[in-house]
Amino acid sequence: MTFSDQLSRVIRTIPDFPKPGIQFKDITPILQDPALLRATADALAEPYRNRGIEKVVGIESRGF
Repeated sequence: MTFSDQLSRVIRTIPDFPKPGIQFKDITPILQDPALLRATADALAEPYRNRGIEKVVGIESRGF
């Protein structure tokens, strides 16, 4: 199973939440699987490796 397949398997789509027409993607199952969380973080970081980046800012607005 590819990494993309793993993500597709665990990410839930909740239709019409919080309002009609919105397709909410629930990523909390990724947080419950340490290996998948690590693989996800690595995949997100890969394009930026070896670019001299020293700081990363994470802005979260879940529920906003």
